[in-house]
Amino acid sequence: MNLVNNDTVTRPLTFKVLLIPILIEQFFALLLSNIDVLMLSNYSDDAVAAVGISAQLLNLAFMLVGIITIGCSIQLFQMNEHLHRETIAQVISHIVYFTLFTAIVIAGVFYVFATPLLQLMQTPSSLMDIANSYTRIVAISFIFQAVISSIGVVLRSFAIVRFVMYLSITINVCNIVGNYIVLNTSFSIFGTGVTGIATVTLLVRMLGSICILLFFVKYFQQYRKALFQPNLSRKMTRRILSLGFPSAFENISYNVSQTVITAFIASLGTLIVTTKVYASTISLVVFAVAASMSTVNQMIIGKLIGRGEKVDASRYTNSVLKWSFVTTIAMTLLLALSSKSIISIFTDNNAIITLVQQLLWLNILLETARALNEILVGAINVAGEVKYPTYLNIVTTFLLVIPSCFLIVKYTSFGIYGIWFIFIVDEYLRLLLLAAYWLKGKWQRITIIQS
Repeated sequence: MNLVNNDTVTRPLTFKVLLIPILIEQFFALLLSNIDVLMLSNYSDDAVAAVGISAQLLNLAFMLVGIITIGCSIQLFQMNEHLHRETIAQVISHIVYFTLFTAIVIAGVFYVFATPLLQLMQTPSSLMDIANSYTRIVAISFIFQAVISSIGVVLRSFAIVRFVMYLSITINVCNIVGNYIVLNTSFSIFGTGVTGIATVTLLVRMLGSICILLFFVKYFQQYRKALFQPNLSRKMTRRILSLGFPSAFENISYNVSQTVITAFIASLGTLIVTTKVYASTISLVVFAVAASMSTVNQMIIGKLIGRGEKVDASRYTNSVLKWSFVTTIAMTLLLALSSKSIISIFTDNNAIITLVQQLLWLNILLETARALNEILVGAINVAGEVKYPTYLNIVTTFLLVIPSCFLIVKYTSFGIYGIWFIFIVDEYLRLLLLAAYWLKGKWQRITIIQS
């Protein structure tokens, strides 16, 4: 197999070449994490609510793996294979072994303490048994998802994006087939209902981890030693954590707010929880595009920054921001216009359909700012400035979003609409501050990789 030369990633057409596979991979990765909700929609609204609450909690926990993957990806995106092969091998060892260890710890905690954790989420008693079963089984699948995530980062750093795309498609097809068997046939080898759905998720992630490991071992023979004879050091560990912890904590902070707010929403009843789950799940299509554009931008400007071409990196990101703005407006508008038809696929509850429709119109404002923030945070992080986005997110999350949502739920009748308004205010406040930081160019004075 001919690896993509790192020096070619700055060619004009490369953005399009990289974007399509990464977009497909991102879309299917998000589909995998939400396919259970989508396919359960025709099974039971209560099952959707239970899995939605559980998934929010599980996604928050898996953010801890991001500490390692982000800290490693920032370095890998700036490295040149011909100049940094030994260091690359060391980073690969750390990303695989540390993410695996973290995932094993998370799986153990959730398997043992699933019930009290779900109680903290204000899970209604009628949903507790369903959510408990789902949480424990899917938590175990994190072990295999960690392998997929860590090696996926390594492959993207080499611009090997097509295999990851094909793997994501295969996993999702298997997941859909397995879910269909559970929900629509009498074949009960995986279990029934939510338990069967969770078991399918576990098995397909196991399959995916085996496939990506075999691919890496076969085609990256020069780095095979990094897996079987790992070179782990305190110095590299400190560097990874110093880059990864602040950067990942930005994501953790966001997911903490979403988890806490989901608990607030749960106090409003199952119907509102289900509405939030559907609205958020549908909007993930938009986020998938923004996340893909951000990843490609990081891959390209990471090499530019690694070569010292930081002005070009700034111009490139500004161009990506413009395209992201246009794309997000168009997509959110299309989703809002076709919202009734989309939601009707998942539920026939008129109250839920009406509420989700209204939230999708508000998402034109929300998702536009969210997409731009995703690209700005990614660009600032890959430049080596990992603290500013994190501090900003922590301040807005814990001083604005969570307190405001609590007050709205507790003392007003605005309900889910008030919460969505707070989301919009938060995204635009952070957008202004992130854009100002990026345009000032202080990040250009940071150096991570030496020549």
